[in-house]
Amino acid sequence: MFASKGDIGVVGLGVMGANLALNAADKGFKVVVYNRTKSVTEKFTAENKEKNIAGSFSLKDLVAKLAKPRKIILMIKAGKPVDVVLDSLLPLLSEGDVVMDGGNSFFKDTALRQEKCKEKGVIFLGVGISGGEEGARHGPSIMPGGDIKGWEIVKEFLEKIAAQADGPCTAYLGKNGAGHFVKMVHNGIEYGLMQIICEIYDILKNVLKLSHSEIADSFERWSKTELDSFLIEITEKILRKKEENGDGILLDKIVDKASEKGTGRWTVQSALELGVPTPTIALAVFERMISSRKSLRVELSSKYQLSQETALNISEQLKCSNEKDSIEIIKNAAYLSFLLTYIQGLSLIGVASSQYGWETDLKETVRIWKGGCIIRSKMLDLFSQALEDPRAHYNLLLSDLIKNKVKENTNCLASLCCIGRNSLIATPALDSAFNYLSSITREEMPHNLLQAQRDFFGAHTVELENKEGKVHINWNS
Repeated sequence: MFASKGDIGVVGLGVMGANLALNAADKGFKVVVYNRTKSVTEKFTAENKEKNIAGSFSLKDLVAKLAKPRKIILMIKAGKPVDVVLDSLLPLLSEGDVVMDGGNSFFKDTALRQEKCKEKGVIFLGVGISGGEEGARHGPSIMPGGDIKGWEIVKEFLEKIAAQADGPCTAYLGKNGAGHFVKMVHNGIEYGLMQIICEIYDILKNVLKLSHSEIADSFERWSKTELDSFLIEITEKILRKKEENGDGILLDKIVDKASEKGTGRWTVQSALELGVPTPTIALAVFERMISSRKSLRVELSSKYQLSQETALNISEQLKCSNEKDSIEIIKNAAYLSFLLTYIQGLSLIGVASSQYGWETDLKETVRIWKGGCIIRSKMLDLFSQALEDPRAHYNLLLSDLIKNKVKENTNCLASLCCIGRNSLIATPALDSAFNYLSSITREEMPHNLLQAQRDFFGAHTVELENKEGKVHINWNS
């Protein structure tokens, strides 16, 4: 508790809001908290009475306890709840106050809310936050966007509570909904990386027939290589976690139905709108949808029994001198798939920035992902170097640094995709990464035929080599 006015207001004391409030208090800020359920606020303040945290029991009370210009961060569910709280807050605020939305809001909704607040003289920032409970408590990656005047007001606060890796893991990312767009694509990349890891685990378990402990050992070794990343590290821990009341591995007791909150879908929808190929992210979203249809999968598995009928023995699958070589192939394939997934996401951010006039700095985007966030990895250092080449801002595959890494690992990814097919192990993310690379590096594709088909049935016209303009051809003459 404190006697003077507060520095920052936190609305919402769920897991993320509560931990962010504690983080801010630890960094020397006087924090005023509010939750719509009074008992939650009372419990939180009672448990943290030794900290610089004051409770409030209405939005009016919250606003009254904050110093001007007021700085408030909303840590509530995206969608209608944000609009409800904002509608209640706006009449209470003064010109120059700043409201930050720290949830996973859709970037176009954020832009609309910014315009609404602007009419009242209030600055609204869309602030993507990554790192989960641990990140919120000890330092997340923070992705703000909106009016740069608002950034200047909250910059000190965000920089102090952010993770630290090559400086504070936060930076102004551009106007309007840029911050929430970057966070959305961050989550899309996360979908892709997680799906790749699941497919690698599937092959190690069901093709190589490794135990959980042996698979965990592989992930532990990989975390000491260029594949080092937060997701690789936590996967190793998950694979070793035993049941509380038994000797079995807890992972085996978890139902294989994956949930999603929508940011992956939004990423794919935005990619479609902007014409940017992100197949690995898209397939990762679809695989979650398939996994959620558990009862249908059980019925179809019994009906078709494909894996039992046709899966081949591992000795026929991996013609390597030993198991160590096999695992090295898998590691290299995972590395390249990760690389291509990041590239797809960063290409989408680059195109969106150009389309919407955000001027988002890709180098800064990569930098602020290096600490605190779910997709932090050693690979981000490579992207930082590659982005020194101006061509890489269009697509990182144009970088010679990236080219060398791709060429080193392409054969391994191709081999692993074949292994998956021959074993009837679905590897859509790995396949899509390989297919993305194969298509985007081909000088000629068979789509002259596709365009001819479109012209045949719909008079959509074609472009002819060495001729200007588009023409319609009478295909029946």
